[in-house]
Order: sequence, then structure tokens, then C-alpha cells
Amino acid sequence: MKHLGEIRRSPTCLVGLVLCLGVTIACGLEAWHIGAELPRHARAGGESGFIGMVDTLAIAGGLAVALVSVLAGSRTMLRCLLDSAALSRWVSENSVPPCERLSRIARSVAGDIQVAQIDVAHAVAVTHRAWRPRIAISSMLVARTSDAELAAVLRHEVHHARRRHPLGRLAAELASSALWFLPALRTVGRHAAVRQELSADRAALSHAAPSTLAGALVKALAEPEVAPAGTLMGDTTTLEARVHQLEHGPKPLSRALRCHSLRRAVLLLCTVGGLLVYGTVAAAGRGLFTPLF
Repeated sequence: MKHLGEIRRSPTCLVGLVLCLGVTIACGLEAWHIGAELPRHARAGGESGFIGMVDTLAIAGGLAVALVSVLAGSRTMLRCLLDSAALSRWVSENSVPPCERLSRIARSVAGDIQVAQIDVAHAVAVTHRAWRPRIAISSMLVARTSDAELAAVLRHEVHHARRRHPLGRLAAELASSALWFLPALRTVGRHAAVRQELSADRAALSHAAPSTLAGALVKALAEPEVAPAGTLMGDTTTLEARVHQLEHGPKPLSRALRCHSLRRAVLLLCTVGGLLVYGTVAAAGRGLFTPLF
């Protein structure tokens, strides 16, 4: 049996899940329609045969889409909250009093944003918490970097914190999960994550040379990923975009946003949108609810 995360990432599995739920809900609605007493005008309309069956299937399909969206969004919200709590707990368990050098540079760079030093044997810097973001830097990264490189790392993380990038990533995750029938949202979410890293690098480059930031990036990448929810180094695509920006400067448009899934997204949007509209009209015609207009 597939894990729920694998099902969520597979549009085919999700469509199959919606069809199964739709058939189940349709059977339940039809049984309720036969056994319960509906409004007289619904019975007088002679809603039987093919049209009645289509209406029932449309209502069931709309309910199935809504149910899957709620379940997928709820699962993503729970997973993000658990990841955030695990990362905050990891930072708290490994926190040590910041050294004088880190405190001095943090006062001049971070301002009112809290910067914690964590005693782990890896070079890592991370911005965590969706609300009131905080920064954590490992003792190993502090020891490896020069003052200029450490200030560049802090400015990168401070930009993430001031722009509430963790909250933005959470919103993108929820949107792509709840609107699972729009694959383009996942592409847009990945593009937004890359743009966040590039904008944070530009904030650091406003006070440092590209060689300084590149040196800090290389020293941080010398260690494997150790944070429970990942570090801010990003995946291969993000790293390539960051290196390209360091070498050639910022670009007005990024190639990270691909439109290869646009046609599929439009087709799925029209299909699901038509299903929801028809199901709403059919439900209103059966007297299941009163439309607003």
C-alpha cells in the first residue's frame, strides 16, 4: 500500500482516489435520495433515469474533490507544524550561550531578531518558525567563517526572517496540497522558494563581495544536511541558481519557472471547475441547499 505522501505526489493516484470517493458518495446520496423524503418540487421534477444519475454523480464528485482537498491540506498543515516543532526543539536542545564574536556581529546585522548559537559538529545556518522567525547558527560555521563571511550569512538569514519566508513557504505548501489538481502550483511554489534564496543572497551582496558570500556558501556546503527540517542551502536547482547569480549577477526573470505543466493544469482546472459548478447547480436543483443568487 502506498504511503499517503506518495499518493499526494501522484496525480494519477489522486484522481483514482477521487473517483473511488465519488462512487462511494454517489451510492450514499442515491440511497439517501430513495429512502429519505426530499422536497416536493424535487420529486415533481421527475429526477430519475440518466439525468438524475448524472446529477448524483456530479454532486458526489464535487464532494469527493472537496474532501480530498481538505484531507490533503490538513495533512500538509499537520506535517509542517510537526516539522517546525521538531526544528525548534532541535535548536533548543543544542543551544549554547553565543560567543562574543557572534553576539557582536549579530547586534550590528540582525537588530531585534533573535540569533541562537547551536553546538553541533556541522556547519549550518537556518531560519525557523513561521511566526516571529528566529535564526540559528552552529558553532562550527562560526568557527569556519571570517567576520565578513559570518556577517554575510547573518544578512542572508535576516532577510529570510524579516520577509517571513518560512510563513510564505508554509502557505505555498498548503496551496499546492489543497489544490492538488493544479500541478502548476507546485512549479510556482518551487520557483518562489528559489526566488526567496536569490533575494536573500542579494541582501547579503549589498554589504559583501560575491567572493565573500561564495566562501561562506562553500564552507556551509562542506557538511551534509543535519537539521530535522532541512537547511537553507536548497536543492540542486536552488544551488545552481545561487551560483549563477554569484557569477553573472541577478536576472530579471528566472528559468526556474517552467510552463511544461500549464496545459495539463488548464485541462484539470476546467474539468474540476466544471464538475464543481455542475454539482452545485444540481444540488441546488434538488433542494439540498439554497443558492445565494
